[in-house]
Amino acid sequence: MLTARNWGLLVAGCIATIAIGSAIGNSYGEPDSAEALANAALLTPLKIAVVAAIVVLFASLPGLMLRVFLDGQAKIGNGALPMVVFLRKHEKAVLIGLWLMVVLALGMALPFILRDLAAEAPR
Repeated sequence: MLTARNWGLLVAGCIATIAIGSAIGNSYGEPDSAEALANAALLTPLKIAVVAAIVVLFASLPGLMLRVFLDGQAKIGNGALPMVVFLRKHEKAVLIGLWLMVVLALGMALPFILRDLAAEAPR
């Protein structure tokens, strides 16, 4: 598993990518202006990179929080408690279980999201 420093660098890199991508995207003018429309082809890879950074950010935050929690518990002397030992031993399984739960929740919500988006779409 990754260390807390590695998780933190991953999160910081995602936040930096989102911030830089947003700044570059905003420098192209208003979304409906002719200038922005002319640069739409240039902005598409940037949009993909920002969305990918957001997905990676939200996927990596639970790992960072769990690792910081476990390291903090060990640092204050609670490393031998049964809950901490269990979490440290099964850290990967806990994260996979959490991510599976998120994916299942999104899967259950997807039909309603698509229905609402279709209702809001201009005709």
